Amino acid sequence: MWQELLIGIIAVVVAGCVGYRLWRYFARPASPCDHCAGCSLKEQLRDKRPGKCEK
Repeated sequence: MWQELLIGIIAVVVAGCVGYRLWRYFARPASPCDHCAGCSLKEQLRDKRPGKCEK
C-alpha cells in the first residue's frame, strides 16, 4: 500500500519537473545570459540590441 503511494508521489514530482522544463523551453527562448548576474558578453549583446536606451 505505501509503495504505491510513494510511487504516485514520485510520478507527480517527475511530471511536474518535466512540465516546468517544457513550459520554460516554449515560453521563452534560451539565451546565453540565462541566470547570469552580468558579464561582458551580456553587455555586448545589450549594446547591439536595436532601440537600446542610452544612459
